[in-house]
Amino acid sequence: MKNKVFEVVQKNFGVIKPGTWTSRTWILYDDRSVENTVNYKESGDNSQKEEKFKYKISILKLLKLKKMINKYNKENDNSRAFDGSAWEFTYYENNTVKWHRESGYIYGVAPLEKISEIFMRLK
Repeated sequence: MKNKVFEVVQKNFGVIKPGTWTSRTWILYDDRSVENTVNYKESGDNSQKEEKFKYKISILKLLKLKKMINKYNKENDNSRAFDGSAWEFTYYENNTVKWHRESGYIYGVAPLEKISEIFMRLK
């Protein structure tokens, strides 16, 4: 059974029209596989559509993620944005939450920006 290593959630606080994503979740497992779930507003009502994607992350990117977590822990979290999207990060070791950052803005917090970039650039 694979275990979670990282979970990242991005929430859209912008204008939500039909076809616009409302949230994205990436879950990284210890075998370096990544599951990405994207939720969209489907129509004028509040119905949601969900799409799932799968990726594999390189060992180098995994090491970079861990490096950014350690770097973040040493930095002051002073985000400089109040619109757009919010991010939540959870890092696990041995099925236990080792580090968690509540949902909030990340702009201007370099380690968190780098973590989000790694996940957003997966193809």
